[in-house]
Amino acid sequence: MKKLLLTCLAASMVTLTGCRKEEKLTITNHAEIISTAADMSEYRWIQEPYAEYRKISFDELNAFFDKKASGILYLGYDGCPYCERAIVELNEVCRKYSITVYYAELDPYVSEDEFMSEEQYHILTDENHIGSILMDGEGGEKALYVPLVIGVKDGKITGSFTSLVDNFEITSDDAQMNESQKKEQQKIYTDIIRKTAD
Repeated sequence: MKKLLLTCLAASMVTLTGCRKEEKLTITNHAEIISTAADMSEYRWIQEPYAEYRKISFDELNAFFDKKASGILYLGYDGCPYCERAIVELNEVCRKYSITVYYAELDPYVSEDEFMSEEQYHILTDENHIGSILMDGEGGEKALYVPLVIGVKDGKITGSFTSLVDNFEITSDDAQMNESQKKEQQKIYTDIIRKTAD
């Protein structure tokens, strides 16, 4: 009888650990943000299926804070070697949790009228928007670097991360993060999503 009880107990432990529930994260955005479906296929290493990426204008990027919106913002552009690697890990995390990403394309190689105006830049980099999370530039002034992932809840920043994990260096055009570095990058993005979630 004792042996049967132990066998049943062991079987129930296996059943309980095998049925662990997947964490569910949702971000509800109550603000109306004008966006269009973003084409992520220009990124070199991103794999389908893609998470839901919504392209937003620079005015809508600024409005994200003014309208007290909630969501995950991604600032970057295809062709940027750091963005090309970061977007793969962001995609994995956002796909896992079905999170929408609002994408502001900050490609410095487009024409001046397609890029952010000086006024839009000053509004964006103000302390009421993303000024508090900007990195120090070469001259000591605050500068906007990409890739930049920002969590925003009700217009306030919940977390952000710029670039790639510190222990990864791009040594060639095809250099990739190892599995440990990818997991670390994904954990950073997951933490931002958790802080932003409902």
